[in-house]
Amino acid sequence: RVTIGDLKPDLTIILDVPAEVGLARAAQRRGSEAPDRFEAEDVDFHRRLRDAFRQVATEEPDRCVLVDATQDIDAIAGRIWNVVGSRFIELRAARALEPTGA
Repeated sequence: RVTIGDLKPDLTIILDVPAEVGLARAAQRRGSEAPDRFEAEDVDFHRRLRDAFRQVATEEPDRCVLVDATQDIDAIAGRIWNVVGSRFIELRAARALEPTGA
């Protein structure tokens, strides 16, 4: 808030996975390296964090889209492309309805 005030993005995509799945994926990615500060937190922390993101998505449905990230990568990517594409179509339609100044 110090740097951007009340400015918010027009679209926030939240990739949603159970905490256990996210932690397992992170462990697989990092291999033998030590977990970072967030990965080192316990599973309850990650459950609360997931719940908080899901709550934001519920409270701001016009801005936030929850994407089930337990699916395969192609399904996730397809869902994201559809969300972004539909937002561009909505934006173009809204601009077409704006009066032009002359």
